[in-house]
Amino acid sequence: MKRIVMCIALLASTISWGQVVTNELVFYLDANVDTDGTDGWDFTQPAVPGGGGTLGVVVANAIPTNLVENEGGRYFHTTGVNECFAGAVPTTGVRSFTYEIWLRVNGLQFIDEDNAVAAFRKSETFEENFCSISMKAGDPRDIDFDFRDHIAGDNSRRHALHDRAELGFGSWHQVVWTYEDASDALTPDGVLSTYLDGNPTPVNVASSLVPYYTGQGVTPDQSEIRWASAFVVNNFGEAGRNLNGDIAIIRLYNAVLTTAEIARNFDAHKHLYPFPSPDPLISSNIVNVVEMQFATTNGVVYELERTTGLSGNWATTDTFVRGNGSTMRIYDSTGSSNPGFNRVRVSVP
Repeated sequence: MKRIVMCIALLASTISWGQVVTNELVFYLDANVDTDGTDGWDFTQPAVPGGGGTLGVVVANAIPTNLVENEGGRYFHTTGVNECFAGAVPTTGVRSFTYEIWLRVNGLQFIDEDNAVAAFRKSETFEENFCSISMKAGDPRDIDFDFRDHIAGDNSRRHALHDRAELGFGSWHQVVWTYEDASDALTPDGVLSTYLDGNPTPVNVASSLVPYYTGQGVTPDQSEIRWASAFVVNNFGEAGRNLNGDIAIIRLYNAVLTTAEIARNFDAHKHLYPFPSPDPLISSNIVNVVEMQFATTNGVVYELERTTGLSGNWATTDTFVRGNGSTMRIYDSTGSSNPGFNRVRVSVP
């Protein structure tokens, strides 16, 4: 017990919060702070009095490796099956919440099962309320959100929400879910929104959800969170379904962050990881560039077309973007002697 207390004190003293939102932060993993996973991954709970501890290694000698990017950001990296962290956390209540993960998917799952990412719930088993993040074996690039009510075995209160965001392989992402009750804890009016890379426009929204708690938590309208994991969602015989990828940061808030706060968290760490430029780069030798800016629908393909007059004979520019639910841009160079006209056409998904 003395060793754990000393570890928590040291961890708290070395954290540099910067711009990170800390109000209502009830669980925080950061690979930039704890760089040694041999004894597990240390966590803090700034909004939980006396909270903090370590998520242990699930399978002996199967330990994610702490690595560092050229930009300076650190992360835990898996190279094979069973490499994951899980364990008990000091009990806290969560109602409307924000769950934030910084991760990179490196490829197909290690075995022919889901690519498991992370979870938080009341118990180690699936018999109580739970929230888990994974990628289906058929297309592990699409990250999914799954949660169920406190009532054991009652799958009528379970929501397996697929394709919350498409991550691809080899790129860092900040994925944020906010879950908010519109009225009370027992009415099916919950809204789950998914945000990607600090963008204020959600890439997915699911509404009319049944809450995942029914007055059996630490307060009458909250669930108890007593267990959490990283790189896996269940440590009972499922460690081999661990994520083939990297995780740098996980945060859980007992509050719905605003889009400005989500962007603030992204801005606090984005310089530490190789995030691409948010806007396409335009060559300096292109003149009279046309920019088309428009709202998109997730998964829909948009094509930029051009015509040289008013005849209505539209031709493709071979420029396409796949919508992600946010405002996006397409560029075309028309040439100084022929300005022409442009339009964006909705193509086949």
